[in-house]
Order: sequence, then C-alpha cells, then structure tokens
Amino acid sequence: MKSENQFTNKDIQSLSTRVEGLSSTVGTLSTTVGTLSTTVDALSSTVGTLSTTVDALSKTVNEKFAQVDQKFAQADSSFNRLTIAILKLDERLTRVEETMATKTDISKILDHIDAFTIRIETYDRKAVIHDYRLRQNEELLKNHDSRIVHLETRA
Repeated sequence: MKSENQFTNKDIQSLSTRVEGLSSTVGTLSTTVGTLSTTVDALSSTVGTLSTTVDALSKTVNEKFAQVDQKFAQADSSFNRLTIAILKLDERLTRVEETMATKTDISKILDHIDAFTIRIETYDRKAVIHDYRLRQNEELLKNHDSRIVHLETRA
C-alpha cells in the first residue's frame, strides 16, 4: 500500500473515475430500487384487490353451498314423504289384493247367479202352471157339488 503522499494524479484520477462509475451505478441502483418499490406497491395493491375478490367469491360460494344444502334438505324431506306415501299405497294395494275378487271369483258368482236365475224361472213357470191347474180344479169343484146333487136326485 502506498501512503497518502504516494498517490499520483493518475491514481487519483483513476479513483475519481471509479468513484464516478460507482456513483452512476448507485444512481442506477437507486432508480431500480424506486422502480421495484413502485412495482411492489402495485403488486401489494393487486394482492389486496385479489384478496377482496377471493373473499367475495368465498362468500358467494358459501352462500351457494348453503342454498344447495337447503335444497338437499328439501329434497330429502320430499323423498321421505314420497317414501311414506309409497309404503302406505303398498299397504293399501296389499289389502286390495287380499280382498278383491278375481276373474275366477266373479265367474263363479255369475255362474251361481245364472243357476239361481234358471231355478227362479223354472219356479215361476211352475207357479203359472199350478195357478192354471188350481183354477181348473176350482171350476171342477164348483161343478162337483152340483153334479153330486144332480146324481143324488136321479138315484
């Protein structure tokens, strides 16, 4: 190292050039830092905006999920009511099936009705015939008294 007195003008000039270069570099760095600071501020603002947007979207999504949950609850309630209604209908259908008449049952009933109708018609015809015969016999009985009296007077 040289002592203070030993620096030459050339050394001083070289140092001065270097200091000016460093000063220029420091100025450039200062400008770059200012630009970076502005960029960081802009990014910070953008992050704040994004955070607000994300919060709003999160709130909207939560509201939509609440609506979906409510609709699922309503659908579940409706499903439960439909299940109960189907079970009641199934019970009713089972009772109807147990108590209903089949085609065979109806056919048997109609066969019995037909047989009964034939018997009634036969009875009705017999009643008409019996009525006719009874009237004929009444006529004969009325005449029978007079015939007996007529025979007794002849004898």
